[in-house]
Amino acid sequence: MLVRSYRSAFILLFTALLVLTTAAVAFNAYRRAAEVSLGLSEDIIDQMSDKVVERTLAIFEAAYADLEINALLARDGQYPRGAGSGPWEAVTDQGLTAERDAVFRLFWKQLELEPHLLSVFAADPEGGFLLVRARPQLVTRWIDRGGERPREQVIYRDRDYAPIAHIEGGGLFDPREQGWYQGALAARGAVTWSPVYRIASVERPGITAAKTVYGADGKPALVVGVDIALDGLSEFLSDHPVAKGAAAMIVDEGGRLVAYPYHLRLKDRARDAPEEYMPAVSDLADPALVHAYATLAGATADRSGATDEAPVGFEIAGTGGARYLARMQAFPSRWTPGWRLFVVVPEASLLAKARRLLDSLGKDRVA
Repeated sequence: MLVRSYRSAFILLFTALLVLTTAAVAFNAYRRAAEVSLGLSEDIIDQMSDKVVERTLAIFEAAYADLEINALLARDGQYPRGAGSGPWEAVTDQGLTAERDAVFRLFWKQLELEPHLLSVFAADPEGGFLLVRARPQLVTRWIDRGGERPREQVIYRDRDYAPIAHIEGGGLFDPREQGWYQGALAARGAVTWSPVYRIASVERPGITAAKTVYGADGKPALVVGVDIALDGLSEFLSDHPVAKGAAAMIVDEGGRLVAYPYHLRLKDRARDAPEEYMPAVSDLADPALVHAYATLAGATADRSGATDEAPVGFEIAGTGGARYLARMQAFPSRWTPGWRLFVVVPEASLLAKARRLLDSLGKDRVA
C-alpha cells in the first residue's frame, strides 16, 4: 500500500513537472515569437508610413514644379492677359486666341502627365481667366474682361482634346474674389497652399496652390494656380494595407480625414452638414479607431521638444478588450503643416504568427 502511494506520488509529480516544463517552454517560445512579431511589425509600419509620406510629398512636388514652370513662362511673356494690359504686349484678337489655345494645350499636357492634378489655371488683375480641368470631364474655360462686356466660353472636350460642346457665358465668375487669388497676392511671390477642402466637382478632398507673377513694373501681372485632388491617396491606402484589419489614415491639423481606406465606415452624416463638410476621425464608425487617435493625439500634444516630431507608437487598449499597436507620424511641414499619418493595427493580427507557432508546438507535443 505504501509502495503504491509512493509510486503514484512520483508519477503525479513527474507529470506535473512535465506539464509545467512544457508550458514554460511553450510560453517562452510564444513570448519570444511575439516580441519578434511586434518588432518586425513596427518595422513594417515604419516602412509603410515612409511610403505614404513619400507618395504624398511626390504629389505636392509635382504640382509645385508645374506651378513654378507656369510662373516662369508668365514672367517670360508667354501668357496673354488681354490687349494693352500692364507689362504684357498688346496683341490682336486673332493673336490672343492663338496664344490662349497654346496655353490650354500646355495645361492639358500637365494634367495628362500628373493624374493627381484636377485643374490648372491662370488669372490676371483685370479678371481674365484661363482654366483646364481634367475631371469629371475635360473642360477648357476662358473669361475675357478686356472689352465693354465680359466674354466667357466653356468647351467640353474628349480625352484627345477634340471639342464636344461649346457653352457661352456672361463671365459672372470673378477669380479676383477667390481665396486662392487673394492669398497669392498676400504671399508676394511665394507659393500658397490652401487648407484641405472638399472639391465639389469630384466630391473628394483637395488643395489649391497658387503663386503671383510680377511684371517689369513690380506690379502683379498674373496669378497661376493648380487644384490637387487627394482621392488617389485614399486609393493607395486602400490597396496597400499594413496588415489584416489595419487602417492607415492621413489627418490634417484639425483632425479631419484627408485620406483613408475606403473599407472604413463613417457615421451617418448630419442632415444640416454643409456641402463642403469633410469627415473627421471622430466620424469613424469604429470606436476603437476613435479612441486610439484620441489617445495618440493627446500623447503627442503632451510632448515637448523640436518641431520635427518622431513617430509616437505604443500599445493601447481598445473597445471590448482588444489591443492595438498605434503610430502617429508628423508630415514634413513645407507643404502639409499639421498633417499626420495615423496607423492602427490590431495586436491579434500582429501576433497571428506567434500563435501559429504555439499551436505547432502543441501539436508536436501531442504527436
